[in-house]
Formats: sequence, structure tokens, C-alpha cells
Amino acid sequence: MSKRGLGTNPFKTNSVASIFSPTEHLSVDVKDATSISLASIQLPAQQPRRYFDVQKLQQLAESIKVHGILEPLLVRPIAGNQYELVAGERRYRAAKEVGLQEVPVVIRELSDLQAVELALIENLQREDLNP
Repeated sequence: MSKRGLGTNPFKTNSVASIFSPTEHLSVDVKDATSISLASIQLPAQQPRRYFDVQKLQQLAESIKVHGILEPLLVRPIAGNQYELVAGERRYRAAKEVGLQEVPVVIRELSDLQAVELALIENLQREDLNP
């Protein structure tokens, strides 16, 4: 018996992402990454992930110590030289834990709605999302 994934039920929409407006043009490409100060990143008021497993966060911090951040965080510019985190809060928290001063990011101009959509899409695609 084959596993059924998102979109395999003929009575449901193709994916969770399809309920949102199109965001194809907002895709993140690692080659667009740059580094910015961790201190210039602010956490969003709306965060789909409410629980962060302390042990798993510590494991991620250890991995970042050894290998660095493998996938850039997604941020959007706000006032001044400040940015709001859109995706990557676990990486952000682990980077703070290990004392990084700068982190790789992809900067995108996003509306409030687009930022929430992308944060939700990223978290809904994770297997281990907890309430």
C-alpha cells in the first residue's frame, strides 16, 4: 500500500498552501543569502510554532557549532536597519544560544499577510510541528 501525501485525497484541495494566495514568486533561493547581525532581527508577533523542544534546540545548537547554519533564515525589512523573522526561529534561537553575531538570511519584501502565509506554510510542511 502506498503512502498518501498532501493532495492525494480527491475530495480535498491540492495542498494546504493552495488555500493561500500564490506565493511562487516568494520562493527562497540560498544563492540570494547574505549575512546580517543577529541583533538586527526581531521575532514576529505571530508565530505558528508555540512550543520549542529544549533538547532538540540544544541538538541544533550543537550542530550549528560544528557545521554552521545550513539554511538561511527568511526575514523582511522593517524600520531602520531592522528585520522581522519570517521563517527559521529554531535556527535563530540556536544561533543565539551558541553566541553567533551574524546569521545567513534571505531578505524579502513581504506584506504582513505574505509573511504569515510563508510562516504557516513552512511550519505546516514540518513533520514534527507541535501545538
